[in-house]
Amino acid sequence: MKSSSANLTASEMIAAWKKRDASYDGIFFFGVKTTGIFCRPSCPSQPRPEHLEFFHTGGEAVRAGYRPCKRCRPENANGRPPEWAARLMDQAAKFPDAKISARDLQSVGVAPER
Repeated sequence: MKSSSANLTASEMIAAWKKRDASYDGIFFFGVKTTGIFCRPSCPSQPRPEHLEFFHTGGEAVRAGYRPCKRCRPENANGRPPEWAARLMDQAAKFPDAKISARDLQSVGVAPER
């Protein structure tokens, strides 16, 4: 069982990406420089190896300017967002122009730093 991406070597991440190894999903992510998306290791996309950049977390990929892949949905755990995130996503979909404040997050039991 893999513990964290901090312990993975670049060659191990590349090997997992080449195999589309789902056992690494959530352990690391890869960004595709030419498209600006980031994916799970098991994503069926087939970018060229020279276009890849590896990240320990999805947050790192987002901060580097990548957006989640619409195909493999790397931001979701097991293909679905956590319940707290789903509630916020529903709220944002219903009221796209409304701002969600730290107080709003706390009222639904979500720490604002999440």
